[in-house]
Amino acid sequence: MQTENQTDLFAGVSFDITAREHIRSMAGWVMTGVVVAILGYILSAADLAIHPAAGAETGNFSMGLSGLEMSVSIVFILVGLVVNYFLYRFAILARRGLNNQDQAKLNAGFHSLKLFFIVTSVICIVTLAAVLLLALIKVFGGETAIW
Repeated sequence: MQTENQTDLFAGVSFDITAREHIRSMAGWVMTGVVVAILGYILSAADLAIHPAAGAETGNFSMGLSGLEMSVSIVFILVGLVVNYFLYRFAILARRGLNNQDQAKLNAGFHSLKLFFIVTSVICIVTLAAVLLLALIKVFGGETAIW
């Protein structure tokens, strides 16, 4: 039943010219966001390459990133690439589906958008739970200040 609903998401719906233009515009803006995000990830990766792990220290000032900071940065870059992959698929498939009047590609594009929102929601929930857990540990650990 679920597979049938996924393949025929918009089977009975006809798109007028305005709806098609809105979807094309949305796909264009999503692609712009993906390109900007990927450029940001490239710059972050270049920053990691330029400032390797901390080695040279002058007093209290460290020239470089610690191992934990590098690991967290790499994880953020990888998660961002995975999340933006779903947006990229939506932009490409929705545009192809509208241009070729291919219902299957349009459905696949909206399915990718749905997966983007699911993955993003799970990441937000896990992050909020981790922050709440850390705050509870700090509060019940005897410290008065949370951070």
